[in-house]
Amino acid sequence: MVLGEATVSKPADYVTISGQVHGEGRNQQAALKALSYKRDEIEDTLSRLAGAKAVKFETSEIRFAIVRPAACRDDNGYRSR
Repeated sequence: MVLGEATVSKPADYVTISGQVHGEGRNQQAALKALSYKRDEIEDTLSRLAGAKAVKFETSEIRFAIVRPAACRDDNGYRSR
């Protein structure tokens, strides 16, 4: 009988990370600028990970929503303003 034990390790071929990033601002342009800044910051950080040979950053969906503070709401909702 022959017994053997070994460990073989191979770096991952790829990894997928997903999440949501929010860009907020006083208007649409400011929100997009904030979103763009965050995107660049995330991509830069990922590219500096130990062992990362290449980073491919993809955006799969962009949604826009108007967000108002509670103080804007009255008895008729938000539409009355």
